[in-house]
Amino acid sequence: MRHHDAKVCKVLDLNTTAKMRYANMLKRYPGIELRVPYYSLASYLGITPESFSRLRKKLQSKNNFLP
Repeated sequence: MRHHDAKVCKVLDLNTTAKMRYANMLKRYPGIELRVPYYSLASYLGITPESFSRLRKKLQSKNNFLP
């Protein structure tokens, strides 16, 4: 496994919660949510677009750190 592949696996560790995977992705790839469609991010995180939307809404209202 190449080094880059190990990084992707760390973000995609499906034993973690979707919230943790999303936080890891935002930390590893700053600004990605501005460049990639939400349905693609949801797929990358292993969740449905609907779940991704709920997660974003919850985090937006709680922390106000998402665009």
